[in-house]
Amino acid sequence: MKYIESIFTLLFPQVCITCKKEGPSSCAYCLIDNIDPLTSSIPTNSFFSQITTLAPYADPFWRASIDAIKFHGEKELLTTLAPLLAKELASVIPEQSVFIPIPLHPRRLRERGFNQSLLLAEGIAAELALPVLDSLLIRTQYRKPQSSIHQSARQTNIRGVFSLSTEKETLDGLDILLVDDVITTGATLYEAAKTLSVLSPHSIQATAITRSF
Repeated sequence: MKYIESIFTLLFPQVCITCKKEGPSSCAYCLIDNIDPLTSSIPTNSFFSQITTLAPYADPFWRASIDAIKFHGEKELLTTLAPLLAKELASVIPEQSVFIPIPLHPRRLRERGFNQSLLLAEGIAAELALPVLDSLLIRTQYRKPQSSIHQSARQTNIRGVFSLSTEKETLDGLDILLVDDVITTGATLYEAAKTLSVLSPHSIQATAITRSF
């Protein structure tokens, strides 16, 4: 099977969807050229206060890039995206922030083979020399992917899916940055932030590659 895949790749090499250069489906040059960073405040009735993203999810280029990461295993795109997000975050998050990636359910992690939010969080945190807590927030309920259901049902679908590790530690006084790949309705971040809020963090912000609002 691997031999056949190698022959196919040789005959039909992968190219960037924009510039057609051979390599990842979204090359580093096109990723950089297409960013449209945005940081905005969230209404006070949310459990998190601010969101920073690189681009709108409605842009076909970014939608394809996210799909390439999540469903085609192009994790190398995160190597380019992490420093770009770190640059945007450096001036808008507290200096001693702690990164917490949105976790996958163990079943979904086995299916995909990696958690793109964790890889992104690690990349950004390394750029800013800040810590990552990847075992505190856990996903205990397996549900349909948020992207597969209507937006009006996403809050219900995600409700109650997160828990805190039995080895939970206090977040009292800490500034938390939740990291995800895409923000559509914000339902996932809301539920994650609500779960973490019982540990009394000083603040909770969020970041992702793209957003829909």
